[in-house]
Formats: sequence, C-alpha cells, structure tokens
Amino acid sequence: MKRIFNVAASLFLSLAMLLAPTAGSYASARTADASYLNSVEFSTEGKVELSEIKSGVYATAATPVLTFNYVPDMGTLPYGRVYNLSGGITCTQIITTFKGEILKNGSAIQEHSYYPGTSSINIKTSPVNYKLSFGKLAPGSYVLRYTAVSGGKTFTCSRSFKISSDTIKVNVTKAPSSINKGSAFNIEGTVSSYYKLTSINGRIWSNGTIIQMKSIFPTTSSVDLKSSDINMELHFGTLPKGKYTLEITAFDEKGYTDTFEKDFTVK
Repeated sequence: MKRIFNVAASLFLSLAMLLAPTAGSYASARTADASYLNSVEFSTEGKVELSEIKSGVYATAATPVLTFNYVPDMGTLPYGRVYNLSGGITCTQIITTFKGEILKNGSAIQEHSYYPGTSSINIKTSPVNYKLSFGKLAPGSYVLRYTAVSGGKTFTCSRSFKISSDTIKVNVTKAPSSINKGSAFNIEGTVSSYYKLTSINGRIWSNGTIIQMKSIFPTTSSVDLKSSDINMELHFGTLPKGKYTLEITAFDEKGYTDTFEKDFTVK
C-alpha cells in the first residue's frame, strides 16, 4: 500500500537517505522559498520514490465566480417617480460587500453599501434598493452601477438610464388644417402620463374668444382622443367660415401639464 505526501524539496534528500519510513509514517514541509515537492511516494518497504518536483507551485484558494442575474435595461424613467431595482446576484463564495451607485458625469451622486455575508442577493429586497432614490433625480442622463466583492475580487455591473421631463404628453396625430364649412372632423391621438390623468380640456378659439369647449376627467393614465367626449362634443361642422385654433390641454395628478395647439381654417 502506498501513501502520497507533500514534502519540502529541501528535505527530500535527507529524508530519502536517513529515514526508512514504516507503514503509516509521513512528514511534510516546505522550503524557505516556498518551492513544493509535488509528489513523493513512501512505501512500506522503506523506499522513497520521487514522482515530480515543481518549484513555485502554491496552494491557492479557488477564484470566486459571481454572476449578475436578470438585471434589466432601465431605458427612460419619468421624473419624480419611484423606481424599484430588480435582479439578483449569485456567487460561489460569500459576498462580503455590495454597493449600489447612481453616477452623473462619472461621479457618484448617490450610493449605499452593506455587507451581506451570503452567497446570493435579491437586489429588490436589499438595502441598496431602499436607499437609492430615483424620484429625486433631475431630468438628464445617469448610470446605475453595482459593485460586489467576494474572495478579494471585485465585480461590477452597470446600466445607463435617463430621467425624462416629459411625464405627460398630448400626442395629436390628426387635427384640422383646412376644412369646408359644414364638414365634420374627428380628432385622433392620445393623451398619456406616467401618472393618473385628472383633466383634459378641448377648446376651439377664434380671435381670443372660446367658441366651443369640452372638459373630461379621466381616472386612467391614458386616453384615446377619437373615442373621447372631447372629440364627440367639439363640432367642427357647425363653425362658420373663419380662422380658428384647436387647443387640447391635459393635467395629471402630480400637476404636470402639456398642451397641443393648431391653427385651422373653415372655408
């Protein structure tokens, strides 16, 4: 029966010449320069057989493998709105530090670090999600950066995003330019917001005077104009010949507003 032992290269000759190992005996050491004897075989007959000597071979810890899982692209976020982070991290070793940062022009304007002491992290339920406040960011371009440390190694993951000031939009795709007297016309388009809409006002003006007006009070964040009461109640076919302005103004629950205006002629 043979047993394999790691012994120091500097001790090999003395062990081979002076020692006659018996079954079950062994020794291990290393040289001053940390060169290791890779494999030596001691037999019960007292013979020493050198399999291989390698200089500079060290026993090292395994390198951690860390993965950022399902971290989504963020795209464009509405100004003033709360945003929850998502995704996760898994690692083959313990994660000692996890940090989240929001960068503006390469510099951190918000950051939070903590010390998980686990091999996996749910980003949504982590302190990083609670501490980074997207609702406080001004319109502009930013980078979200995660940093995780495990086994002395640093791992990062970044996502670019924007904060938009266009939280509410009146998007009219069909409005009159010139219509014949007595002709009906259907307004088409949408009004949308990142928040709940509170009112939409449709008006037809002429020389600073409101000729027709209709207001609606939605409870949703999007309205189709063609099927709305604004389109139903603004009667273009009753307008006499002249020049007019169509105006549609929307408001949402956060007080954001947007207005569409277009001049048209009845001939």
